[in-house]
Amino acid sequence: MKLNLDRARSCLKSFDFRKLFVEELDWATCTIAPFQIVIDDHVVLLSGIAEQGGMVIYEAKLLNETKIPPSHICKFIDREVTKRTFEHVIIFCNTNRNKSVWLWVKREQGKATAPREHGYYAYQAGAGDALLQKLNGLFFDLDDLDAEGRVHGIAMKLNPDRARSCLKSFDFRKLFVEELGWANCKIAPFQIVIDDHVVLLSGIAEQGGMVIYEAKPLSDTKLLPSHVRQFIDREVTKRTFEHIIIFTSTDRNLSIWLWGKREQGKAATYTEHYYHAPYSGNAMLLKLDKLFIDLDELDSEGRVPILIPTQRASEAFDKKTAAQHNTVPEPFSVNQNGVQLPSVRLAKGIAAMADSMTGRGMVVSKKVYANIIRILDAISNFKLHLKELENPEPFTKNQNGIEIPSIWVARGGPHSLDHEPQNLS
Repeated sequence: MKLNLDRARSCLKSFDFRKLFVEELDWATCTIAPFQIVIDDHVVLLSGIAEQGGMVIYEAKLLNETKIPPSHICKFIDREVTKRTFEHVIIFCNTNRNKSVWLWVKREQGKATAPREHGYYAYQAGAGDALLQKLNGLFFDLDDLDAEGRVHGIAMKLNPDRARSCLKSFDFRKLFVEELGWANCKIAPFQIVIDDHVVLLSGIAEQGGMVIYEAKPLSDTKLLPSHVRQFIDREVTKRTFEHIIIFTSTDRNLSIWLWGKREQGKAATYTEHYYHAPYSGNAMLLKLDKLFIDLDELDSEGRVPILIPTQRASEAFDKKTAAQHNTVPEPFSVNQNGVQLPSVRLAKGIAAMADSMTGRGMVVSKKVYANIIRILDAISNFKLHLKELENPEPFTKNQNGIEIPSIWVARGGPHSLDHEPQNLS
């Protein structure tokens, strides 16, 4: 058997199906947003927990009942899900999360569908052994590579054995420089302090203007909380716009890889990927393979254009959430008097800027919020004033290509307000 029985059984008993598939069976994290299906009086929430090769594993929860829905309801839901994802497995759970029914439908061209159901009950003696035997067949193993480095039709550029060894030993410099073809980073280590957290950041590799940093907590034994990690990312952005930060625990057996998607006129969206040393890391290796730089891509100075590493980082780490597929509203809207006013999106963006300036995490005080409103009002009034003067260039672009009001450039930029938002008038 390829999977670790003890860990897999533990995930199964705790109904932690996401961990079971992603960490034990080496499937990829699913990027499909949760959705609801309604039939009669039944309301079912479906969440994609893992995916691999076009097949998706869904968990289905009844929102207005405690039991697992009857068989005909489960089959109806399966037909509705087929309209979204043709190949899939649905795990129906009760509210107490001690009973589940796994539904898979065999589909063959020219033949009627054949539903297959497998029940799992956590409280039964020896429960799960038969299901674990079935799940073992879903194990995704990179060790099954053929002579051409192919597994399930995927061509691997990096050497999986050497890369896995670097990943397990947390030797990220060797991983990027020797296995992925990146260059040594010449940026000196530096510290970032937020509240009681002191973090040392070391540049371990760079390519085409993108830098890979390792972040080590000097005052903590555990991984830093999410809001601290995002604050550190914003601080690093002031030094290196395009980057990836690998946050490691003190015992160096757990890491979080943080990448921020940055688009002109939009607030950064963060995605995080976990790697735990005891596990194989196959899912992470598939992501890292996308960051491989071939010698043929290097110019005479041994560099590549910035577009190459940034595009590949997006392919490797970007989780396309439902919010990113929705239409993005304009930063300014017109009120009933024809005056352009900042939209809610811009308000949130400036709130994030205030968060970065004050270093208070994700909590914005009433005083800071009041000053944000003043800033918004000042922007609106200034735009209207320039419109009256028929100034053709009321806005300018900063070094990162983001459109900002020209008056901020004249006054030294928004960072002239650093740490003293309460003094605005």
